[in-house]
Amino acid sequence: MTDTPIHIKFNNRQNPEAEFDAIKLEEVFLRQGMGHTPFQLHLVEFYLIIIIEEGEGLHTIDFTEFTYQPGTIFTIRKDQIHRFHRNPYLKGDLLLFTDDFLVSYLEYLEVLKSLQLLIEIL
Repeated sequence: MTDTPIHIKFNNRQNPEAEFDAIKLEEVFLRQGMGHTPFQLHLVEFYLIIIIEEGEGLHTIDFTEFTYQPGTIFTIRKDQIHRFHRNPYLKGDLLLFTDDFLVSYLEYLEVLKSLQLLIEIL
C-alpha cells in the first residue's frame, strides 16, 4: 500500500449525468475495476458524507485516524485525503456530490425564497 494519495474524480456509474450518488459501503468494498482500493490513501475531488450503521473501527482523514461506531457521521470535503481501514463488519452509506450539485441546489433554494417573497407581497 502506498503512502502517496491518488486523485479520485466523481463518477456516478448508474447515472453518469448526475452530480450526486448514494452507495452502500459494502458495495464500495466489493467493487472491481476502480483503479484503486478504498483502503489506499486517496484525495477526493468531490464531497463525501459517510454514515456508519454497523461496525467499529478506524477511518483516516488528512492523515489523522478517527474511531467510529454505529451512528458516526464523517464529512469529507473536496480535496481532503482519506482512506478506509479493512473491517468486514462495517456497514453504512456514502453520499457523494460535486460542486455543481451544490450550486444547482443553492440556486433552487434562492428561487423558492423569491417565490415565497412574491406570494407574501401579492
